[in-house]
Amino acid sequence: MSTKIAHLLTDRRRGNTRQRILDAATAFFAEQGYVATSITDIEAAVGLTPGSGGLYRHFASKDSLLLEIVSGYKERLSLVRIKLASGTAETPKRELQQIVSSLAVFLSGEGAVIRIGAEFSQLPDASRKIIGAAWDEAHGIFVDFFVRHGSSPLEAMALGISALGSLAHFFEHLRNFGEQPLGVDMERYLEVWYETWAR
Repeated sequence: MSTKIAHLLTDRRRGNTRQRILDAATAFFAEQGYVATSITDIEAAVGLTPGSGGLYRHFASKDSLLLEIVSGYKERLSLVRIKLASGTAETPKRELQQIVSSLAVFLSGEGAVIRIGAEFSQLPDASRKIIGAAWDEAHGIFVDFFVRHGSSPLEAMALGISALGSLAHFFEHLRNFGEQPLGVDMERYLEVWYETWAR
């Protein structure tokens, strides 16, 4: 076997191990919390000898591992924003429905990272900044919508924050308390929300 092929195989194995580490760390951070998860937990889960330091061949620290996880989340959200930037729907209301639907699909596959973010105050500063930047990408989806429909950039920013904030609040209330705010049915809430922001 040539040195080049051996090197490629080693790189592929490293890539696989690296992804396994990311997957295991995401699951551990989501289930038992970032602070409570140890490097040895992750090493054991991916078949590295616990306590051997094998993880450090792929990541400099637990902090850098978390940073890559949340950075990946932000990048995936940026792709959603790019995809929605064309605004091809026939009416503003329909466009908002597409935006909310796309965000719902995206978030349904990001439960682990969302649970990690819920521990926000316990996370390292660099990761908190990336999570904040991800929120800005989500706000930006709505800012783009308002700019497309004639708002100035400054006005669009305020509207975008308000639109996403009201939507997020409804679902946060539902998640935290298991019931809709004031008992308002979700379908009714969304219909009023679409009508309000489309205007």
